[in-house]
Amino acid sequence: MRFNLRKNFPLLTTKRVFWRGVLEELLWFISGSTNAK
Repeated sequence: MRFNLRKNFPLLTTKRVFWRGVLEELLWFISGSTNAK
């Protein structure tokens, strides 16, 4: 499957998404932190 990420991000799910948690985890990955508080 291919998606054009310029328009939107393909999040394929039928459940409600906890956007704040998704964003915090993404920033945690990007920061390179290894300490799971």
